[in-house]
Amino acid sequence: MALGCGESESGDVKTYTAPKEPPPAQPVEWTLPQGWRQVQAQQMQFAAFAVDPDRTDATLSILSLARDPSELAMNVNRWEGQLGLPPSSPQAVERMVTHVDTAGGAHADVVDLSGTETKTQSPQRIVAAIVPHGTLTWFFTLKGPPDAVTAQKANFDAFVKSLKFKGDGGGEPAHAHAKGDGHDHAGHDHAGHDHAGHSHGPAEPVADRIVFGTLPAGWVEDPTPRPMRAHTVMVEADGKKGEVIISRMPPQVAGQLLDNLNRWRGQVGLAETTDPKSHPHRDLKVAGTPGYAFDFEGPAKDGQPAKRQIVAMTSQGEMFWFFRFIGPTELVAGQKEPFEKLLADAKFDLPAAATSQPGTK
Repeated sequence: MALGCGESESGDVKTYTAPKEPPPAQPVEWTLPQGWRQVQAQQMQFAAFAVDPDRTDATLSILSLARDPSELAMNVNRWEGQLGLPPSSPQAVERMVTHVDTAGGAHADVVDLSGTETKTQSPQRIVAAIVPHGTLTWFFTLKGPPDAVTAQKANFDAFVKSLKFKGDGGGEPAHAHAKGDGHDHAGHDHAGHDHAGHSHGPAEPVADRIVFGTLPAGWVEDPTPRPMRAHTVMVEADGKKGEVIISRMPPQVAGQLLDNLNRWRGQVGLAETTDPKSHPHRDLKVAGTPGYAFDFEGPAKDGQPAKRQIVAMTSQGEMFWFFRFIGPTELVAGQKEPFEKLLADAKFDLPAAATSQPGTK
């Protein structure tokens, strides 16, 4: 597996590369409204539909991402930005949500946003359902001109209520397109390389956790289990608090670089970017392996101090590891060196069999 977050010598941005594997089973079922038709999915979309046979400017997209505790407010703010609206506070977002139970027993949070005309686009409307399931969150987003979305709102509501998920949802790819979308699913190879027929030897043992050295002063690991986290380390210095969030996930769930960059930018209040090369990275050793680090510094807003986030990432075995240090800008700046030393000293906690030498007990 290749860790793809850098640029090649030619300037092309590398992306995640996953090994060849069989196409995944359909993890979610629905009842398609009359007149809706499936179209080719784009980038990380699981599936996409044209919702009006007479026009192409209104579509429903489906995608799934690793669950994030701040996903509701963060995604609503992202959609507001797309519509030319100011971001709502987390408290205001909670009041905007309509709760829906699906046919399969899942719980959906539905938001309805109407935008304003901007210099680059006419008014748009977004109706979206956010559905956590297992370790993933699914997004069902209807977007288009207000009149087109209004005409399809009842169909959208019926579609969301018809959803039925299979299994626990823990391992479905974020970009595994639905059957019949015209994509070749074998391998999900985003770098354009064909690995078929190449033997890479025995699979590398996969670590479940990280073994730290001595934590810096004021740093304490919180053992409370949280979705999609291997570790949470609380950081406090000079009266300011932040946290280090460590996650591991398979390449099918890790997602595309640009989508991750925009997620991390949104977490500190930065606007989305359309060019992954616009955000520089630097090489960094992480737990003894080559990795990359990105740095995001956002503005102060809504009476809250400016946030900064350093994201380091590497791969081990068949998993990607993400190390996110987020907190007030002054805290992250002051604790950047201890954070990077923590990463340099950390080790992957491999299974005992993998660390044993032949002939030992």
